[in-house]
Amino acid sequence: MHTYNLLTAHADRTTITAEGLVLLDAFLERQRAYQAELRSAIVSDPMLTPLEKSEHTILQHFRLLQACDNLSLLSCVAYSRPSHLLHPLPLNDESTAEVKVFAIAPRHFRLSPWPFAESELTFRFPARHVEGRVFGASGELEERYSAAEEMQLSVTLRE
Repeated sequence: MHTYNLLTAHADRTTITAEGLVLLDAFLERQRAYQAELRSAIVSDPMLTPLEKSEHTILQHFRLLQACDNLSLLSCVAYSRPSHLLHPLPLNDESTAEVKVFAIAPRHFRLSPWPFAESELTFRFPARHVEGRVFGASGELEERYSAAEEMQLSVTLRE
């Protein structure tokens, strides 16, 4: 669902050649078929409860994954403009809301409404900085990534 959504709702098809669109559309069709297989497996899994198998639960998990992915991208590029976490997310009172993201400092964000029990959260993670934006081939990017020094970064979220 994540890949399919990124390639349908967030990709600019006008930047893709006609031949590329044929490949993309075939890939998307395979993704839809794969999603159908996974849904069938979920429905037939006796270890899952009816609530866990529900379309609503699957959609909520998808939205949470999208929110985490978007927040990681905002963090990795030290995004400084106001943004949001793509989809309305569930709140403690059973309602949903679009969570807005405001940069306070690099990798330090205020979320509104605040979706967590704690008033501030900090996450530390390993990272490598690769210079450049365009590479001759994926192998060149892999080489630069492997050669880059690993560092520790953190992202802080607050109310």
